[in-house]
Amino acid sequence: MEYKMHNLRQFRIITFATFLVCFIPFWQCATSKPTTKIFDKYDELSKPIGGFAELQRNLRYPEEAQRKNIQGRVIVNVLITNDGKVYDTKILKGLGLGCNGAAIDAIKKTKWEPAKYKGKPVTAWVALPVIFKLRK
Repeated sequence: MEYKMHNLRQFRIITFATFLVCFIPFWQCATSKPTTKIFDKYDELSKPIGGFAELQRNLRYPEEAQRKNIQGRVIVNVLITNDGKVYDTKILKGLGLGCNGAAIDAIKKTKWEPAKYKGKPVTAWVALPVIFKLRK
């Protein structure tokens, strides 16, 4: 009996240790903030590589929004890091019916040039309009 209890205790300790080793680094990555300062002043805005046409090419119009003839703009505030990666997004003005998610997906699929301050890339927020317009 004592031998089985010892094994059970050892099993629980190993399981808990495995959880800590696997989960904690992931949790820290998911909740960590950019390692550089976020600038609110910059000389050049962040912009999509390939222009805003590239952003529109990455956009997938949600079927439900198409069926209901939903058109307009989704305004998304995007935090682009100094290495051109999308770090965070916030919807400032949405359309609903899947358009908000589609706008964020298109932004994340697009490659970005970071904002620049005094010629150096910086992490900065930029507000982007994503246009949903049906073709006739």
